[in-house]
Amino acid sequence: MMTLILLPTLALISISAYFLYDGVQEKMDRDHTKSVMSFSIELGSLVHTLQAERDQSVLYLSAIGPETKTFLLRRYLETDEALDVLSEWPVNLSTNQLTHFTTKRSFQKYISQHRNELALLHFSILDELAFYTDCLNTMMGWLYNAMKETRYSTLWKAVVSYQKVVFCKEDAGLERALGTYFFSQGGFKEPDTYDWYNKQINIFNHNFGAAQNYSNLVKPISHYDVLREGVNLSVIIDGFRQQIQYRNITQPSLRNAIYWFDNMTLFIDILLEIQKSIAQMIFKQLKSNQNSTNGKNVVTVVIIIGVIVITPFVMKAVVRLTTEIQSYAIILADKTKKLNREKKRTDSLLYQMMPRQVADQLKRRKGVTAEYFKEVTIFFSDIVGFTRFTAELTPMQVVRVLNEIFTLFDERIEQYDVYKVETIGDSYMVASGLPNRNGNRHAYEIANMSLDLLSCCAGLELSDITDQIQLRIGLHTGPVVTGVVGSKLPRYCVFGDTVNTASRMETSGHANRIHLSQTTYKILAKAGKYILQRRGLLVIKGKGQMMTHWLYGHSPEGIIQPSTCVEEFCISPEDDEATSDNEQEVPELCEGKDTQLPKKKSTTKHGGAWGAQGRVGGSTDYNSMGLPTYEDLQQEFKDGKSPPILQLKEGYDY
Repeated sequence: MMTLILLPTLALISISAYFLYDGVQEKMDRDHTKSVMSFSIELGSLVHTLQAERDQSVLYLSAIGPETKTFLLRRYLETDEALDVLSEWPVNLSTNQLTHFTTKRSFQKYISQHRNELALLHFSILDELAFYTDCLNTMMGWLYNAMKETRYSTLWKAVVSYQKVVFCKEDAGLERALGTYFFSQGGFKEPDTYDWYNKQINIFNHNFGAAQNYSNLVKPISHYDVLREGVNLSVIIDGFRQQIQYRNITQPSLRNAIYWFDNMTLFIDILLEIQKSIAQMIFKQLKSNQNSTNGKNVVTVVIIIGVIVITPFVMKAVVRLTTEIQSYAIILADKTKKLNREKKRTDSLLYQMMPRQVADQLKRRKGVTAEYFKEVTIFFSDIVGFTRFTAELTPMQVVRVLNEIFTLFDERIEQYDVYKVETIGDSYMVASGLPNRNGNRHAYEIANMSLDLLSCCAGLELSDITDQIQLRIGLHTGPVVTGVVGSKLPRYCVFGDTVNTASRMETSGHANRIHLSQTTYKILAKAGKYILQRRGLLVIKGKGQMMTHWLYGHSPEGIIQPSTCVEEFCISPEDDEATSDNEQEVPELCEGKDTQLPKKKSTTKHGGAWGAQGRVGGSTDYNSMGLPTYEDLQQEFKDGKSPPILQLKEGYDY
């Protein structure tokens, strides 16, 4: 949590610091640009006065006279004033520095020495031009380097335009000096001077065109509408330029030289005004940007300070909140564990009431549709003599007895693929083959479980009763339909005649016996691993006569032989309990494993009844065991005679 709070806080501080740094850099660039512009204006003023001094010197050398000397001295004073106003001497901005340019004082000394020598007429006009041009070129280099270092992007066009105008002013000043020399001398005596003039014209036109492209404050000279004697200044200058370029002059003319000088001075003054207007625009923009940048920087600083001040309080609140959240999380985790335990208990109880898949559908608020199962095996059991127990025991004892018995049953049936449907009183109902189908194994699972439950009850000792618990079990196999009935206390119920038949098998059974229907018997008989015995035809309430069977246990050899049946499993009439009033046992042949009876025909006469060792009322046995053959039985019913009463043994297949 602390990290989650610190990360955005640090990010905000970092972003604010970045904007502050950017604002500081912008301010530094703006201050640098302002400093460069201030220096360029001061240096421009010095260049302007030095140009005027140079041109006046050329005019002085062209027409030596007291009037030009007075003008020249005035130029000396203007240059010295401009030199004194210069706030810095940019030695580091110039390369190839000469010794007289190292300091302002050395330059003043250097130019004063030249002025004194000029008074003695030690220089020619071209020498004078070369002297001042060298000085101006050095200063123009300073100006160029200073403006090249400015990095204020929003004003770079204006700065470039300003620089070009300054260069144009120098070009125009040099053109003024050369033109004065041309008219005062009646032409250029040296061919190189003529080339020099033409070169300056081309450089001027190039720089002035570039200045117009970078700033809309720079316009052609003709647009300034400056008139001289009713004629536009640009027309006058173009006329003089044509005379110089085409050399159409034959004699010196001081008057033309002065007239040219005055017009070019006016032209240079126009360039100076353009230079000043661009400089004012740059300073105005710098001031506007300065106010905007200062406002942004103030806001950024306030944000940074605010974040730094608030962060400790936020951290403290986060620590307190995190502690509370941790405490709440611990409590919530404990509650969640308890809730999960309770949910597991609830689910466990719910899964005991109905199948898991059905319970899951109910939990998802989905309707449970009825499902048809083609073949399942139903188990019913009850406790023999339970009515007597309830009369002899208290209700609490009855509950304890049933709880002990059914708890044992619940533990034992977990080993088999069966599903406990319900218990009603002492009745215990189990099914196999639902809700998960398992082929034909449902009959085997129920049979194995039934034998296991009988075995458990044989050794069961209860605290409240001393009698041995006896179960009566009934099994039946057939189709059923399952579904959930009701919304209050819903139960997973099994419907169909199969349930009724299984219940009839249980009620018509005997104590400690497993009573089977014919359908269940057929499935178990195919396995060949169960001890089965035919009971015979019974009249079942609501069903009529039904062939039923007994399940005694497991037999590795398969269904039992008649010999073992007679000695071990056959029940005599004295031992067998009476059936109910509605369910009367009908004498029938017993069924075990198919056994071929003897085929030797008896020679005894017909009549009488057959007992265990022979014919009842007869004189001769049919075989050593007193058992009739199939041929003997056919003879008894021959010719439509009334059949005798036969006493047949259980366990034999006829």
